[in-house]
Amino acid sequence: MKRDVAAAVALALALCAGAATAQDILPRPDPTFTGTLARTLQGSKPEFPPPLRPPAGAPNVLVVLIDDAGFGNPATFGGPVATPTLDGLAARGLRYNRFHVTALCSPTRAALLSGRNHHAMPIFNRAFSIDADIDVESNRCVLGSCSGAEGVIVANASFLGGFSLYVRGGKLRYTYSFLGLELDDLVTGETLSTGKLTVRYEFTADKPNELATGGTQRLFVGGKQVAEGKLEHTVPLRFSGSAGMDVGRDNGLPVSPNRLYYLRRPFPFEGTIERVTFDLT
Repeated sequence: MKRDVAAAVALALALCAGAATAQDILPRPDPTFTGTLARTLQGSKPEFPPPLRPPAGAPNVLVVLIDDAGFGNPATFGGPVATPTLDGLAARGLRYNRFHVTALCSPTRAALLSGRNHHAMPIFNRAFSIDADIDVESNRCVLGSCSGAEGVIVANASFLGGFSLYVRGGKLRYTYSFLGLELDDLVTGETLSTGKLTVRYEFTADKPNELATGGTQRLFVGGKQVAEGKLEHTVPLRFSGSAGMDVGRDNGLPVSPNRLYYLRRPFPFEGTIERVTFDLT
């Protein structure tokens, strides 16, 4: 529960961090160091990044997601449990009473933070696509060791069931785990070029709305198809009740048990991610 609350609060604070650094670029780039690093302490000059400040007029948004609690618990909504802090917040703001929760933490959190009905959130038993706008400054490979473009673009859940769109060995890849029983790797045949790129993963279901349907998967770079494969089975209901989705890294249990992926966890993306878009239409 504490992790869920911390993640929700961190996301809400990030949304208020400023127009230039809100959600335009993920992961958030490190600030430029303007101090001086010399050979001695006397010749060095420290520099500390300024604290994040919201722009003028930005609203205060604080999301607190509490597991295993409903409207019937807190006194704020007529329940028997005294919650003076919640009462104070509600008295100074807006009070909504039609937030529909689900039986699990993950879809509830997704519905709350995205504003979408939780039934529309999953990618299960249907066609979907992922588009990512990325900026790759370099992609160097020497004797099988690559750098500059390596890392996870977007990942969901773990090797017990989940997926990851990432770059390893200089090539775009998509790994899908069917409940830890089958692991499928879709890999492009050529190294990723540098510059601003749009990479895309596309899944077409053989039998939409049929549980565990298989389908055809494809990878695209810059609008050009670069790989195609077949998924015989897909996870029918959900990947996990606790593991979530990450952009720019694969936190927690990694999706791929391959040692070149697993040992580099959370395997952060070395380029810049400007946008990730899921299309469920």
